[in-house]
Amino acid sequence: MMRPENEFLKNCLLTVITLMCLLAFVDKANASDKFIDVSFGGYSKHLYPTYKDFDRVKKPYNDTHNLIGIEYRDYNSGYGMFAFSNSYYDQSVAVVKSYYFHPTDYAEVITSIGAVTGYENRDGCIMGVGSLCTMASVGIQFGTGKLKGRITWYGTAFVLTGTWRF
Repeated sequence: MMRPENEFLKNCLLTVITLMCLLAFVDKANASDKFIDVSFGGYSKHLYPTYKDFDRVKKPYNDTHNLIGIEYRDYNSGYGMFAFSNSYYDQSVAVVKSYYFHPTDYAEVITSIGAVTGYENRDGCIMGVGSLCTMASVGIQFGTGKLKGRITWYGTAFVLTGTWRF
């Protein structure tokens, strides 16, 4: 079994390599309208303080997710990949398609759909196939300039992350 920090680094490397492969096929038209957001952090607050693990013992949720991710996007939508330690302390990788709505100049409402690993055999895995589960989230990104904050509702948790725009 791989040590957790090595597993995390492996997932980060796989995220970057996969995204680079995906970007090789992205339409280059209007490239000046495209940008890259790098996400980091991942601190959560769950609706419930504990969950029952496979051995039916109550355990506290993980609230520090060590997320690293990258999203290739334009003003209204984007494709992203994120590696993180999920709420059950398992390593996960998510691939999402996100849509952005702009109610003000300082905030974006985000809806995302995609697939994620690391939740197999968990109550929250809906429409899972093998080790992949579907995922959906909604959130808000706020701030101006290159550094932004993001609060996302995912499953039974609110997750706070940071985003740096390139």
